[in-house]
Amino acid sequence: MKNLLLAILLLFGLVAHGQLKEERRGDAAYTSEKYLRAVSSYKEAYKLEPSYTLAKKIAESYHAGGYSKEAANWYFEILHHPNQTPVDYYKLINLLILNKEFVEAQEFIDLVVLFYPEEETKKPLYTALKNLYQYNECSPITAYSKKVNYCANLNAEGLTDNPNNNINYYWTFENGDIINGSSTRYCYKTPGIHKVKFTSVKKTLGNTTTFDTTITLNFFDDPDFEIAVANRKRPNEVNLYAYNFRNTDNFYEVVWDTGDGHLYFGESVQHKFSKKGKQTIRMYILGKSQFGEIYPIGCLKKSWTLN
Repeated sequence: MKNLLLAILLLFGLVAHGQLKEERRGDAAYTSEKYLRAVSSYKEAYKLEPSYTLAKKIAESYHAGGYSKEAANWYFEILHHPNQTPVDYYKLINLLILNKEFVEAQEFIDLVVLFYPEEETKKPLYTALKNLYQYNECSPITAYSKKVNYCANLNAEGLTDNPNNNINYYWTFENGDIINGSSTRYCYKTPGIHKVKFTSVKKTLGNTTTFDTTITLNFFDDPDFEIAVANRKRPNEVNLYAYNFRNTDNFYEVVWDTGDGHLYFGESVQHKFSKKGKQTIRMYILGKSQFGEIYPIGCLKKSWTLN
């Protein structure tokens, strides 16, 4: 019995030693930006003893190397481990959106909220991001182009059009345009501050009740962004800066698509490219109405070459 126990302990020791050895090889390859070699070592370690940490390292190695579908598969594998976090879900969701797997992306957006109710506030953002890619709401065409619209999706949250409830809804715009309904899309010809009046009229027993709400939309003048090398010794690392933004109520978020399977949020981010050649970077500007609707204000595209 004692000999058997010693044999088992020895076997576990050899497995642990082999796993650690392969993991360290993977770490060294990842640091050297040899991502597929890192994947190979991490997978050998994962075969010996599957773990959340190793699954994450495999996913991130594929992701860093630009292998979006393989990365998505391993981010999904991460979710089988009890250590999973909301961040793991969002990385998978981003890749599903970029891979045009929109139904699956929405399923995981709903799952995040189910398992992590505190993430409810992020659901509209990721749903809007999915819709932006799914319906091509903002797609610059030329190598350097802007498509900045002054359009807003207006939606009175919680209200629906129903002819049987004796309530009519109207949107009144600065130039006198009036549009019926609880939701609409309206485009201005110029940026700046615009006022919109939302009116509900209820008729009951010969009485008419009118309720008005005025909202403000503020569109940017001429947004732009800059690509700058973060460190001369590492020319594949770049900083992305968005500028010419007003601090307005309806501005919500900047989303960066680096073209190699990565999405970032924020007016200033850093990214490392894994492959040389021409890179296409897109910046999307999202707004949020006073009714909670998130919509694309505009988008820009620039090309950048890594030699």
